[in-house]
Amino acid sequence: MEPLREYWRIYGGVGAVLTSPYFHLSILITALTSPIWVATKWWELSISVLPNIVGFTIGGYAILVSFGDEEFKRKIAGKTDEDDGDSPYMHVNATLVHTIIVQATALLISIIFKGLSFISYAEISEAKDWSLISVVPGVILSAPAFLLFAYGLVLLIPLSINIFEVASWYDDDQTGQRVAKCKAPPQPVSQKVPAPVDEG
Repeated sequence: MEPLREYWRIYGGVGAVLTSPYFHLSILITALTSPIWVATKWWELSISVLPNIVGFTIGGYAILVSFGDEEFKRKIAGKTDEDDGDSPYMHVNATLVHTIIVQATALLISIIFKGLSFISYAEISEAKDWSLISVVPGVILSAPAFLLFAYGLVLLIPLSINIFEVASWYDDDQTGQRVAKCKAPPQPVSQKVPAPVDEG
């Protein structure tokens, strides 16, 4: 559990989630799409979409880990006096890990909904023998579950931004090295003394 606690600390915890504009956007999307998670089996949509999304996210994580040369990685990694001592490299990693965890959790919850055969509001209104045990999970719990699904999709936005940000860091680093080489004083050319001619 220690790596999970460390990721959660670097990410910012509950406060970072509740104040995130991406989480607010997910709430808005959930409210606007209420007919989906109220009247349909929304988990079928989640199960069909999330596996590919999780694969894309893990691919983005692999790009981040392999991005740049060793010298560049040393520049952005390592403890600093700013940002609570955590390096920019770890902050980007925490964001990507958060995205993967949210998406994987949303997928698992969708599978649980499908496995327990929770029924939708439309099925409840048609059936005469429905019970409270079907209504509560099938309708009431669908709201937070679908919110997690929407949040996992919205997190693709900061994922893409983070990959672009790391790419811009690398581009700035390469630009700085190129400028430094151009401004470096030219190396003196050694004068070669011609060898003596043997006149004998």
